[in-house]
Amino acid sequence: LMYEFPDDKRKALEFNSDQFMVGPSILQAPLISRSRKRKVLLPGKGTWLDASTGAWVPSGTLKAEPAEDATALYIRDGSIIPMQRSLDGNRKDLATVDLLVAADPSTSGETGYTYRADDGISFDYQKGKRSVLEVKVAWKDGQLRVDLNQVQDEFGAIDARVLIPSGFSTVTLNGKTVSGKAFELVLSGKPFSVQAL
Repeated sequence: LMYEFPDDKRKALEFNSDQFMVGPSILQAPLISRSRKRKVLLPGKGTWLDASTGAWVPSGTLKAEPAEDATALYIRDGSIIPMQRSLDGNRKDLATVDLLVAADPSTSGETGYTYRADDGISFDYQKGKRSVLEVKVAWKDGQLRVDLNQVQDEFGAIDARVLIPSGFSTVTLNGKTVSGKAFELVLSGKPFSVQAL
């Protein structure tokens, strides 16, 4: 926590022993006692997506009480999280991906992400061969703009489905206004509704 949020260093030190960041975007606060309740620090400024409910919660200290089959997991506003779609058995298809755009409709901002895929089998990625998709996102006043641009395609086209939280009045994907399809997402706990573009 203290590496990602140096301005909250004192608070982060207090919570650093029992909650942690997975990269710059995901905060995990595991249960460390038999109790299903715990204090969680959501550092920084802004909001976090509660992965067990789909609700946006403000930064600060809160009491979490995850369900029996859930964990306290939060995603930072402005994050783009790549997720592998379910496939049969152990088969992996890195060119098929869901991109969770965690943008709070009540805030504004810009963010970007570069997704890289290879064949998942060979070592050709060491020679620079890959497919690359650039993602740019901007949101303000309840309007969201998402632009996808494949800039490299040695392993074919990347099939990206964009998942966004509900609540945006207008959504634009690659310059066209779209209406997403309702989609139930399960990250931790119960499913919550997002829009699939």
